[in-house]
Amino acid sequence: MVKFIFFDIDDTLYSSSELSKKARRAAVEHMIAKGLELEVDEAYQKLMRVVKRYGSNYGQHFDRFFTDELGREPDYRLIAAGVIAYHHTKFVNIRPYPHTVETAVELKVRGYGLGIITDGIPVKQWEKLVRLGLDDLFDPVVISGDRDVGFSKPDRRIFETALSKAGIGPEEAAMVGDKIGSDIAGANKVGMRTVWFLTPRDPKDLPLSTGIHPDHIITDMTQLLDLFP
Repeated sequence: MVKFIFFDIDDTLYSSSELSKKARRAAVEHMIAKGLELEVDEAYQKLMRVVKRYGSNYGQHFDRFFTDELGREPDYRLIAAGVIAYHHTKFVNIRPYPHTVETAVELKVRGYGLGIITDGIPVKQWEKLVRLGLDDLFDPVVISGDRDVGFSKPDRRIFETALSKAGIGPEEAAMVGDKIGSDIAGANKVGMRTVWFLTPRDPKDLPLSTGIHPDHIITDMTQLLDLFP
């Protein structure tokens, strides 16, 4: 019987992909307004090549934008303009998916423990939870970049760490996440009950094409209330 429900953060509790796209586009628009001589679409494509090359958690995307894509030394005035626009856009627009807060609160009222299993840099992942107003709802919060973790999904060890911190076995836990190759595959490995949060960006036949099968598929957080009465 499930006693504890773990959640991913990005694109599970809020639309990380859409927000990042909007923020990066705002960043290049602001750099152009401050004197960067590029068209918006071209600048955005160059920035996205850097993001893809170094990963979304890399801390010097804008420096690499200049050195790798423009072949010149970083212009820190323009970088500052981009960073400010990026963070301002995220700050103004970040919000949970519809029904996320109400569903989480109701699950806690029903007696379920709630936790987080996520990849990333601890301070960045915590910042998201705090900005979303969700940081008080989840314990434990297990982040791949934590000193006592060091493993990323789908490595079974990050899930085992979360289970250990919650003091439960895998048969007593469920994992809710949008990434079938990491959230669902990893939780399946350890024997947790799995719930795939299907977002519009993913094809519905992904379980068939990947061979990774969740126990349940949802498109709205309120559907968790039917799965965990």
